[in-house]
Amino acid sequence: MAMDRHPPHGEPPGAPAAVSARIAAWTGPAARAALAEWSAGSRAAGDPLGLATFLRARFSAELSRELAEQLELRVRARAKFRRPEELVFTRKGLEQATRLEVARWRALRIAAAAPRGPVLDATCGLGADSLALIEAGLEVLALEHDEFTARAAAHNLAASTGRCCVAWGSALELPARAEYLIVDPDRRAEGPRSLDPEAWRPPLSRVLELARRARGAQVKLAPGVDLAGAFGSRDLGPRWLPVWVSAGGELRECGLWFGEWAPEPGGSEDEGPPARLREAVRISPTGEALSLREVPVSVDGLSPEAAAAVRWIAEPDPALIRSGLLGNAARRAGARPLSGKLAFLGSEQPIVDPLLDAWPVLGAAALDPRRVRRLLDQHDIGEVSLLVRGHPDPAAVLAKRLRGGGSRRGFAAVARLERGHHFYLLDRPS
Repeated sequence: MAMDRHPPHGEPPGAPAAVSARIAAWTGPAARAALAEWSAGSRAAGDPLGLATFLRARFSAELSRELAEQLELRVRARAKFRRPEELVFTRKGLEQATRLEVARWRALRIAAAAPRGPVLDATCGLGADSLALIEAGLEVLALEHDEFTARAAAHNLAASTGRCCVAWGSALELPARAEYLIVDPDRRAEGPRSLDPEAWRPPLSRVLELARRARGAQVKLAPGVDLAGAFGSRDLGPRWLPVWVSAGGELRECGLWFGEWAPEPGGSEDEGPPARLREAVRISPTGEALSLREVPVSVDGLSPEAAAAVRWIAEPDPALIRSGLLGNAARRAGARPLSGKLAFLGSEQPIVDPLLDAWPVLGAAALDPRRVRRLLDQHDIGEVSLLVRGHPDPAAVLAKRLRGGGSRRGFAAVARLERGHHFYLLDRPS
Protein backbone atom coordinates (compact mmCIF):
# COMPACT_ATOMS: atom_id res chain seq x y z
CA MET A 1 0.00 0.00 0.00
CA ALA A 2 1.29 3.45 -0.82
CA MET A 3 0.74 6.77 0.87
CA ASP A 4 -0.94 8.44 -2.11
CA ARG A 5 -4.62 8.26 -1.20
CA HIS A 6 -6.72 11.40 -1.37
CA PRO A 7 -7.19 13.37 1.88
CA PRO A 8 -10.44 12.68 3.75
CA HIS A 9 -13.42 14.90 3.07
CA GLY A 10 -12.80 18.35 4.56
CA GLU A 11 -8.99 18.11 4.48
CA PRO A 12 -7.44 21.24 2.91
CA PRO A 13 -5.71 20.72 -0.44
CA GLY A 14 -1.96 20.43 -0.21
CA ALA A 15 -1.97 19.11 3.38
CA PRO A 16 -0.09 15.87 2.50
CA ALA A 17 2.75 17.87 0.94
CA ALA A 18 2.96 20.12 4.00
CA VAL A 19 3.14 17.13 6.35
CA SER A 20 5.78 15.44 4.23
CA ALA A 21 7.81 18.63 4.21
CA ARG A 22 7.83 18.77 8.02
CA ILE A 23 9.00 15.18 8.32
CA ALA A 24 11.62 15.75 5.62
CA ALA A 25 12.95 18.74 7.58
CA TRP A 26 13.23 16.65 10.74
CA THR A 27 15.09 13.86 8.97
CA GLY A 28 17.17 15.78 6.42
CA PRO A 29 20.99 15.82 6.43
CA ALA A 30 21.24 19.17 8.25
CA ALA A 31 18.91 18.08 11.07
CA ARG A 32 20.58 14.68 11.42
CA ALA A 33 24.03 16.22 11.57
CA ALA A 34 23.02 18.84 14.15
CA LEU A 35 21.29 16.36 16.46
CA ALA A 36 24.18 13.90 16.17
CA GLU A 37 26.65 16.67 17.03
CA TRP A 38 24.64 17.73 20.07
CA SER A 39 24.10 14.14 21.29
CA ALA A 40 27.85 13.47 21.12
CA GLY A 41 28.68 16.48 23.32
CA SER A 42 29.19 16.52 27.06
CA ARG A 43 26.13 18.73 27.65
CA ALA A 44 23.70 16.51 25.75
CA ALA A 45 21.80 15.34 28.81
CA GLY A 46 19.86 17.72 31.01
CA ASP A 47 20.60 21.01 29.23
CA PRO A 48 17.41 22.05 27.39
CA LEU A 49 18.43 25.71 27.31
CA GLY A 50 21.77 24.86 25.76
CA LEU A 51 20.06 22.65 23.19
CA ALA A 52 17.61 25.43 22.28
CA THR A 53 20.48 27.89 21.80
CA PHE A 54 22.45 25.34 19.76
CA LEU A 55 19.54 24.61 17.41
CA ARG A 56 18.35 28.21 17.14
CA ALA A 57 21.75 29.19 15.72
CA ARG A 58 21.18 26.74 12.84
CA PHE A 59 17.43 26.61 12.17
CA SER A 60 14.26 28.66 12.39
CA ALA A 61 12.58 29.01 15.77
CA GLU A 62 9.76 26.63 14.81
CA LEU A 63 12.06 23.93 13.42
CA SER A 64 14.36 24.30 16.44
CA ARG A 65 11.46 23.60 18.80
CA GLU A 66 10.38 20.60 16.74
CA LEU A 67 13.89 19.12 16.58
CA ALA A 68 14.34 19.54 20.33
CA GLU A 69 11.09 17.66 20.85
CA GLN A 70 12.14 14.92 18.44
CA LEU A 71 15.41 14.49 20.32
CA GLU A 72 13.51 14.16 23.61
CA LEU A 73 11.08 11.64 22.13
CA ARG A 74 13.88 9.59 20.59
CA VAL A 75 15.46 9.15 24.01
CA ARG A 76 12.15 8.00 25.44
CA ALA A 77 11.53 5.70 22.46
CA ARG A 78 14.44 3.37 23.23
CA ALA A 79 12.15 0.94 25.05
CA LYS A 80 9.84 0.69 22.04
CA PHE A 81 11.93 1.08 18.87
CA ARG A 82 15.32 -0.07 17.64
CA ARG A 83 17.53 2.74 16.34
CA PRO A 84 15.06 5.52 17.30
CA GLU A 85 17.57 8.15 16.17
CA GLU A 86 16.53 7.35 12.58
CA LEU A 87 12.78 7.64 13.24
CA VAL A 88 10.17 10.33 13.88
CA PHE A 89 7.63 10.44 16.68
CA THR A 90 4.62 12.19 18.12
CA ARG A 91 3.96 12.35 21.85
CA LYS A 92 0.63 10.57 21.71
CA GLY A 93 1.92 8.02 19.21
CA LEU A 94 4.91 7.17 21.38
CA GLU A 95 2.76 6.85 24.51
CA GLN A 96 0.51 4.39 22.71
CA ALA A 97 3.25 2.46 20.91
CA THR A 98 3.82 -1.14 21.94
CA ARG A 99 6.87 -1.90 24.04
CA LEU A 100 9.60 -3.50 21.92
CA GLU A 101 9.70 -6.96 23.53
CA VAL A 102 5.89 -7.20 23.54
CA ALA A 103 5.72 -6.31 19.84
CA ARG A 104 8.35 -8.96 19.07
CA TRP A 105 6.49 -11.58 21.13
CA ARG A 106 3.23 -10.84 19.31
CA ALA A 107 4.92 -10.97 15.90
CA LEU A 108 6.59 -14.30 16.62
CA ARG A 109 3.33 -15.75 17.90
CA ILE A 110 1.54 -14.65 14.75
CA ALA A 111 4.36 -15.95 12.55
CA ALA A 112 4.15 -19.35 14.29
CA ALA A 113 0.47 -19.51 13.29
CA ALA A 114 1.68 -19.22 9.66
CA PRO A 115 -0.99 -16.89 8.25
CA ARG A 116 -1.64 -17.59 4.57
CA GLY A 117 -1.61 -13.96 3.52
CA PRO A 118 -0.52 -10.51 4.66
CA VAL A 119 -1.32 -9.22 8.15
CA LEU A 120 -3.18 -5.92 8.33
CA ASP A 121 -2.04 -3.65 11.17
CA ALA A 122 -5.33 -1.77 11.10
CA THR A 123 -4.35 0.92 13.62
CA CYS A 124 -0.60 1.05 13.13
CA GLY A 125 0.23 4.28 14.96
CA LEU A 126 3.94 4.99 14.58
CA GLY A 127 4.57 1.46 13.32
CA ALA A 128 5.98 -0.44 16.31
CA ASP A 129 3.93 -3.60 15.69
CA SER A 130 4.32 -3.39 11.91
CA LEU A 131 8.10 -3.23 12.31
CA ALA A 132 8.06 -6.33 14.51
CA LEU A 133 5.80 -8.22 12.08
CA ILE A 134 8.10 -7.40 9.16
CA GLU A 135 11.18 -8.44 11.14
CA ALA A 136 9.41 -11.75 11.89
CA GLY A 137 9.21 -12.40 8.15
CA LEU A 138 5.56 -11.52 7.58
CA GLU A 139 3.97 -9.50 4.80
CA VAL A 140 2.34 -6.43 6.32
CA LEU A 141 -0.21 -3.83 5.28
CA ALA A 142 -0.36 -0.94 7.76
CA LEU A 143 -3.26 1.48 8.15
CA GLU A 144 -3.53 4.67 10.23
CA HIS A 145 -6.43 7.15 10.32
CA ASP A 146 -4.39 10.21 11.38
CA GLU A 147 -2.54 11.72 8.42
CA PHE A 148 0.53 12.96 10.26
CA THR A 149 0.93 9.70 12.21
CA ALA A 150 0.47 7.70 9.02
CA ARG A 151 3.25 9.60 7.28
CA ALA A 152 5.48 9.26 10.33
CA ALA A 153 4.84 5.49 10.27
CA ALA A 154 5.62 5.38 6.55
CA HIS A 155 8.96 7.08 7.22
CA ASN A 156 9.72 4.76 10.16
CA LEU A 157 9.01 1.58 8.23
CA ALA A 158 10.92 2.75 5.17
CA ALA A 159 13.92 3.83 7.28
CA SER A 160 13.98 0.55 9.22
CA THR A 161 12.98 -2.03 6.63
CA GLY A 162 12.93 -0.37 3.21
CA ARG A 163 9.23 -1.24 2.92
CA CYS A 164 6.51 1.13 1.74
CA CYS A 165 3.38 -0.48 3.16
CA VAL A 166 1.45 2.24 5.02
CA ALA A 167 -1.89 3.68 3.97
CA TRP A 168 -3.64 6.74 5.36
CA GLY A 169 -7.16 5.51 6.00
CA SER A 170 -9.66 4.31 8.59
CA ALA A 171 -10.40 0.86 9.96
CA LEU A 172 -14.05 1.88 9.60
CA GLU A 173 -13.58 1.66 5.81
CA LEU A 174 -10.83 -0.82 5.10
CA PRO A 175 -9.08 -0.18 1.76
CA ALA A 176 -8.48 -3.91 1.34
CA ARG A 177 -10.01 -7.17 2.49
CA ALA A 178 -8.16 -8.42 5.56
CA GLU A 179 -8.11 -12.11 6.48
CA TYR A 180 -5.54 -11.55 9.23
CA LEU A 181 -5.32 -8.39 11.29
CA ILE A 182 -4.37 -6.75 14.56
CA VAL A 183 -6.38 -3.81 15.94
CA ASP A 184 -5.57 -1.47 18.81
CA PRO A 185 -8.57 0.84 19.31
CA ASP A 186 -7.75 4.35 20.51
CA ARG A 187 -9.38 4.79 23.92
CA ARG A 188 -8.42 8.49 23.97
CA ALA A 189 -9.69 9.50 20.56
CA GLU A 190 -11.49 12.55 21.97
CA GLY A 191 -8.91 13.45 24.64
CA PRO A 192 -9.48 11.82 28.06
CA ARG A 193 -9.48 8.03 28.25
CA SER A 194 -13.01 6.76 27.61
CA LEU A 195 -14.64 3.84 29.41
CA ASP A 196 -17.35 3.69 26.74
CA PRO A 197 -16.24 1.09 24.15
CA GLU A 198 -18.38 2.74 21.47
CA ALA A 199 -16.43 6.00 21.93
CA TRP A 200 -13.18 4.23 21.01
CA ARG A 201 -11.73 4.64 17.53
CA PRO A 202 -12.70 2.37 15.90
CA PRO A 203 -15.70 1.55 18.15
CA LEU A 204 -15.65 -1.86 19.83
CA SER A 205 -18.63 -3.04 17.76
CA ARG A 206 -16.63 -2.40 14.57
CA VAL A 207 -13.51 -4.01 16.03
CA LEU A 208 -15.40 -7.19 16.90
CA GLU A 209 -17.02 -7.24 13.49
CA LEU A 210 -13.57 -7.16 11.86
CA ALA A 211 -12.23 -9.81 14.24
CA ARG A 212 -15.13 -12.21 13.71
CA ARG A 213 -14.88 -11.93 9.92
CA ALA A 214 -11.11 -12.50 9.87
CA ARG A 215 -9.46 -15.89 9.71
CA GLY A 216 -7.12 -14.76 12.47
CA ALA A 217 -7.16 -11.57 14.52
CA GLN A 218 -5.83 -9.98 17.66
CA VAL A 219 -7.45 -7.04 19.45
CA LYS A 220 -5.25 -5.11 21.87
CA LEU A 221 -6.90 -3.70 24.97
CA ALA A 222 -5.80 -1.85 28.10
CA PRO A 223 -4.13 -4.20 30.62
CA GLY A 224 -6.70 -3.49 33.32
CA VAL A 225 -9.73 -4.06 31.09
CA ASP A 226 -12.81 -5.56 32.72
CA LEU A 227 -13.85 -8.14 30.14
CA ALA A 228 -17.32 -8.59 31.58
CA GLY A 229 -17.88 -4.85 31.71
CA ALA A 230 -16.47 -4.10 28.27
CA PHE A 231 -18.02 -7.00 26.38
CA GLY A 232 -21.07 -7.98 28.38
CA SER A 233 -23.27 -10.15 26.16
CA ARG A 234 -21.47 -9.24 22.92
CA ASP A 235 -20.93 -12.13 20.54
CA LEU A 236 -17.20 -12.86 20.36
CA GLY A 237 -17.59 -15.85 18.07
CA PRO A 238 -16.73 -19.51 18.67
CA ARG A 239 -12.96 -19.14 19.04
CA TRP A 240 -11.35 -16.46 21.18
CA LEU A 241 -8.78 -16.31 23.94
CA PRO A 242 -7.91 -13.45 26.33
CA VAL A 243 -4.17 -13.11 27.00
CA TRP A 244 -2.60 -10.82 29.61
CA VAL A 245 1.03 -9.86 28.96
CA SER A 246 3.66 -8.46 31.31
CA ALA A 247 7.16 -7.18 30.56
CA GLY A 248 9.69 -5.30 32.64
CA GLY A 249 7.77 -6.18 35.80
CA GLU A 250 4.58 -4.38 34.65
CA LEU A 251 1.33 -5.48 33.07
CA ARG A 252 1.41 -4.16 29.49
CA GLU A 253 -1.77 -5.29 27.74
CA CYS A 254 -4.69 -7.63 27.46
CA GLY A 255 -5.15 -9.06 24.00
CA LEU A 256 -8.07 -11.00 22.55
CA TRP A 257 -7.00 -13.60 19.99
CA PHE A 258 -9.60 -14.81 17.49
CA GLY A 259 -10.12 -17.51 14.86
CA GLU A 260 -7.03 -19.41 13.68
CA TRP A 261 -4.95 -17.52 16.25
CA ALA A 262 -7.03 -18.86 19.17
CA PRO A 263 -7.22 -22.43 20.54
CA GLU A 264 -9.11 -25.05 18.60
CA PRO A 265 -12.73 -25.38 19.79
CA GLY A 266 -13.89 -28.49 21.55
CA GLY A 267 -11.18 -28.96 24.18
CA SER A 268 -11.28 -31.76 26.74
CA GLU A 269 -13.77 -31.70 29.58
CA ASP A 270 -10.96 -30.82 31.99
CA GLU A 271 -10.05 -27.75 29.94
CA GLY A 272 -13.58 -26.53 29.41
CA PRO A 273 -14.75 -24.59 26.34
CA PRO A 274 -12.14 -22.32 24.72
CA ALA A 275 -14.05 -19.16 25.61
CA ARG A 276 -13.37 -19.91 29.29
CA LEU A 277 -9.62 -20.36 28.80
CA ARG A 278 -7.33 -17.54 29.85
CA GLU A 279 -3.61 -17.07 29.39
CA ALA A 280 -0.93 -15.17 31.30
CA VAL A 281 2.36 -14.39 29.54
CA ARG A 282 5.51 -13.09 31.17
CA ILE A 283 8.22 -11.79 28.84
CA SER A 284 11.62 -12.07 30.46
CA PRO A 285 14.45 -9.53 30.05
CA THR A 286 15.97 -11.87 27.44
CA GLY A 287 12.72 -11.90 25.43
CA GLU A 288 11.66 -15.41 26.45
CA ALA A 289 7.90 -15.81 26.80
CA LEU A 290 6.76 -17.82 29.85
CA SER A 291 3.07 -18.60 29.89
CA LEU A 292 0.21 -20.40 31.58
CA ARG A 293 -3.02 -21.16 29.69
CA GLU A 294 -5.81 -22.78 31.69
CA VAL A 295 -9.34 -22.39 32.97
CA PRO A 296 -9.11 -20.41 36.25
CA VAL A 297 -9.35 -22.39 39.48
CA SER A 298 -9.48 -21.17 43.07
CA VAL A 299 -7.23 -22.22 45.95
CA ASP A 300 -8.08 -21.71 49.61
CA GLY A 301 -5.84 -19.46 51.67
CA LEU A 302 -3.66 -20.67 54.52
CA SER A 303 -4.83 -20.57 58.11
CA PRO A 304 -3.51 -17.58 60.11
CA GLU A 305 -1.14 -19.87 62.01
CA ALA A 306 0.22 -21.51 58.86
CA ALA A 307 0.52 -18.16 57.07
CA ALA A 308 2.61 -16.71 59.90
CA ALA A 309 4.98 -19.68 59.80
CA VAL A 310 5.63 -20.12 56.06
CA ARG A 311 9.24 -20.64 55.03
CA TRP A 312 8.84 -19.37 51.45
CA ILE A 313 6.89 -16.43 50.01
CA ALA A 314 6.16 -15.75 46.35
CA GLU A 315 5.04 -12.62 44.50
CA PRO A 316 3.00 -13.51 41.37
CA ASP A 317 3.60 -11.88 38.03
CA PRO A 318 1.02 -9.13 37.37
CA ALA A 319 -0.26 -10.94 34.26
CA LEU A 320 -0.99 -13.95 36.44
CA ILE A 321 -2.98 -11.87 38.91
CA ARG A 322 -5.03 -9.99 36.33
CA SER A 323 -5.82 -13.08 34.28
CA GLY A 324 -7.38 -14.83 37.25
CA LEU A 325 -4.88 -17.70 37.03
CA LEU A 326 -3.27 -17.13 40.43
CA GLY A 327 -4.93 -20.23 41.84
CA ASN A 328 -3.63 -22.31 38.92
CA ALA A 329 -0.05 -21.18 39.49
CA ALA A 330 -0.39 -21.73 43.23
CA ARG A 331 -1.60 -25.27 42.69
CA ARG A 332 1.19 -25.91 40.16
CA ALA A 333 3.82 -24.65 42.61
CA GLY A 334 2.39 -26.34 45.69
CA ALA A 335 1.67 -23.01 47.39
CA ARG A 336 -1.39 -21.22 48.76
CA PRO A 337 -2.39 -17.59 49.31
CA LEU A 338 -1.33 -16.21 52.67
CA SER A 339 -4.89 -15.04 53.23
CA GLY A 340 -8.09 -15.26 51.23
CA LYS A 341 -7.50 -13.66 47.84
CA LEU A 342 -4.20 -12.02 48.83
CA ALA A 343 -1.74 -12.23 45.93
CA PHE A 344 1.23 -13.30 48.10
CA LEU A 345 1.67 -17.06 48.12
CA GLY A 346 3.34 -19.06 50.87
CA SER A 347 4.64 -22.57 51.41
CA GLU A 348 6.72 -24.70 53.75
CA GLN A 349 8.67 -25.97 50.73
CA PRO A 350 10.69 -24.03 48.10
CA ILE A 351 8.45 -22.38 45.51
CA VAL A 352 9.69 -22.76 41.94
CA ASP A 353 7.58 -21.46 39.07
CA PRO A 354 8.42 -19.27 36.05
CA LEU A 355 5.50 -16.91 36.78
CA LEU A 356 6.35 -16.49 40.47
CA ASP A 357 9.21 -14.63 42.16
CA ALA A 358 9.96 -16.52 45.36
CA TRP A 359 12.28 -16.01 48.34
CA PRO A 360 13.12 -17.91 51.55
CA VAL A 361 11.79 -16.38 54.77
CA LEU A 362 14.59 -15.48 57.22
CA GLY A 363 12.20 -14.50 59.98
CA ALA A 364 8.71 -13.16 60.60
CA ALA A 365 6.86 -11.08 63.17
CA ALA A 366 3.57 -9.29 63.68
CA LEU A 367 3.71 -5.81 62.15
CA ASP A 368 4.63 -4.03 65.36
CA PRO A 369 7.56 -1.58 64.96
CA ARG A 370 9.34 -2.86 68.08
CA ARG A 371 9.07 -6.51 67.05
CA VAL A 372 10.10 -5.73 63.50
CA ARG A 373 13.15 -3.74 64.62
CA ARG A 374 14.27 -6.57 66.91
CA LEU A 375 14.05 -8.94 63.96
CA LEU A 376 15.99 -6.55 61.74
CA ASP A 377 18.67 -6.00 64.39
CA GLN A 378 19.17 -9.77 64.66
CA HIS A 379 20.16 -9.73 60.98
CA ASP A 380 22.10 -6.42 61.05
CA ILE A 381 19.46 -4.78 58.83
CA GLY A 382 18.95 -1.02 58.67
CA GLU A 383 17.06 0.24 55.63
CA VAL A 384 14.58 -2.20 54.14
CA SER A 385 12.87 -2.47 50.74
CA LEU A 386 9.27 -3.64 51.02
CA LEU A 387 6.69 -5.53 49.02
CA VAL A 388 3.30 -4.61 50.45
CA ARG A 389 -0.11 -6.26 50.04
CA GLY A 390 -3.21 -5.18 51.93
CA HIS A 391 -1.70 -2.29 53.92
CA PRO A 392 -3.04 1.28 53.54
CA ASP A 393 0.38 2.96 53.72
CA PRO A 394 2.71 3.17 50.69
CA ALA A 395 5.75 0.90 50.81
CA ALA A 396 8.19 3.84 51.07
CA VAL A 397 6.36 5.33 54.07
CA LEU A 398 6.13 1.98 55.82
CA ALA A 399 9.81 1.18 55.17
CA LYS A 400 10.90 4.45 56.76
CA ARG A 401 8.81 3.73 59.85
CA LEU A 402 10.21 0.21 60.24
CA ARG A 403 13.89 0.97 59.65
CA GLY A 404 16.28 -1.02 61.86
CA GLY A 405 19.63 -0.10 63.34
CA GLY A 406 21.87 -2.42 61.33
CA SER A 407 24.38 -1.72 58.56
CA ARG A 408 22.91 -3.89 55.79
CA ARG A 409 19.96 -3.25 53.49
CA GLY A 410 17.19 -5.78 53.77
CA PHE A 411 14.23 -6.99 51.73
CA ALA A 412 10.85 -7.86 53.21
CA ALA A 413 7.15 -8.35 52.59
CA VAL A 414 4.19 -7.04 54.52
CA ALA A 415 0.89 -8.88 54.16
CA ARG A 416 -2.53 -8.51 55.72
CA LEU A 417 -3.51 -11.81 57.29
CA GLU A 418 -6.86 -12.63 58.83
CA ARG A 419 -5.60 -11.57 62.26
CA GLY A 420 -3.67 -8.47 61.26
CA HIS A 421 -0.62 -7.46 59.28
CA HIS A 422 2.53 -9.58 59.30
CA PHE A 423 6.15 -8.79 58.43
CA TYR A 424 8.39 -11.29 56.61
CA LEU A 425 12.14 -10.73 56.27
CA LEU A 426 13.20 -12.34 53.01
CA ASP A 427 16.49 -13.62 51.67
CA ARG A 428 16.99 -11.90 48.31
CA PRO A 429 20.39 -12.30 46.63
CA SER A 430 22.16 -8.96 46.25
